[in-house]
Amino acid sequence: MRKARAKIVFFSLFLILFDIRAQETCIEKAGDIIRIGLPASAFVLSFVLENENKGILQATASFGATFISTHLIKRIINKDRPDGEKYAFPSGHTSISFSAAAFVQERYGFNYGIPFYFLAGCVGWSRMYVEKHDWWDVLGGVMVGIGCSNLFTDPCKENKVKIIFKNSEDFYMARITYRF
Repeated sequence: MRKARAKIVFFSLFLILFDIRAQETCIEKAGDIIRIGLPASAFVLSFVLENENKGILQATASFGATFISTHLIKRIINKDRPDGEKYAFPSGHTSISFSAAAFVQERYGFNYGIPFYFLAGCVGWSRMYVEKHDWWDVLGGVMVGIGCSNLFTDPCKENKVKIIFKNSEDFYMARITYRF
């Protein structure tokens, strides 16, 4: 009877551990898919909401600048990831996701941007959950993504809400403005 209970406990622990690993894999894959889906959705949104190519050109510039900046900073900083791999800072998944969110919010307004920011936050969280990045890496990705999109994106129409990040040697600042 004791051996039977031990086998049941061992088998239960095995299933729990197997489920945790499957959960990590699922969360990592979801982050990978959303990272690709957000910029693709931004392009589709630009195509659907505009008659001209200005939004698509601005999205291309924003995402290109984000990609180049992220990988240039990764090579310069050369920080190791929590899992031992190289080039952790800033998180590339997070930077492109937040670049897409900032592009959509800046170009089409906060109502379109809210779901993009939520999903971009999920991507950043997924990278920390599977221990590919720490929170500094994710925060760096957020700053690079939003910064690059703010450089290249003009509003399609006047937006009431704007989110702007600024920094200097002494401080970091996030500013949210609402125009009545």
